Amino acid sequence: MNKELKVWLNVNPHRDRQKAKQYSADILQNLLSEFHPNGGVFDVQRGKNGKPYVEQGPHFSYAHCGQFHAYVIDDEQIGIDVERINSKRNTQGIAQRHYHRTEWQQLKSMNKQDQTELFFKWWAQKEAWCKFEGGVLWYFLPQAISSSGLHFFDVPLIKGMACSVATKEPVTKVTLNVLK
Repeated sequence: MNKELKVWLNVNPHRDRQKAKQYSADILQNLLSEFHPNGGVFDVQRGKNGKPYVEQGPHFSYAHCGQFHAYVIDDEQIGIDVERINSKRNTQGIAQRHYHRTEWQQLKSMNKQDQTELFFKWWAQKEAWCKFEGGVLWYFLPQAISSSGLHFFDVPLIKGMACSVATKEPVTKVTLNVLK
């Protein structure tokens, strides 16, 4: 089966936390309305661990890294995360302490640049997995990504960022949409 997704990207113009939150909520409402035109205004609820959802509505996930936001909507459960790749972070120390031992072993055998990129790719995958499940990140960090039973699509072409979408089915294509 060929699963195609749309990912919407946006730079939130607000630095004030409340204004930024409202701006993002408005974008989400617009995207949900486009995806499900007869839905009206969607009442976004929060699950046990804070996962947002709408009753009997489409599934969605969103993430932000600073002012950069990413959104994805689907008919089935989905998760997304975006991370800024930061070469100044102590990726070895964090991975040794929090990642699965086989992932840590692979990372420590790499050169610094490749290690940094893979570290953040995996972090985005683990957060997308967490958002897919509606869990707590600290549970997912030490788990091997390969044990998730999910498929991850790493969104390309976002300079300096790692962005991953978690789904039950393999994704063959992602269309990036920039919201202005």
